[in-house]
Amino acid sequence: MAQEYRERGGGVPDLFLWCPDTKEVMFSEVKSENDRLSDTQRLWIHVLTGAGIRVELCAAGAWQTKME
Repeated sequence: MAQEYRERGGGVPDLFLWCPDTKEVMFSEVKSENDRLSDTQRLWIHVLTGAGIRVELCAAGAWQTKME
């Protein structure tokens, strides 16, 4: 990434999560119902998981509430 930041800077997962108790790190990619992974996002997930880093996909949905 440092060598080709302009080309590789996009597609990094949306969230970087750190647990201070266990010293574990995880990335999360958030997608809506109609959204799909891009090729660059797939590449990042492959690179991160290949390095032993946990990556999860998070499906976001819209909730509708009734206002009175």
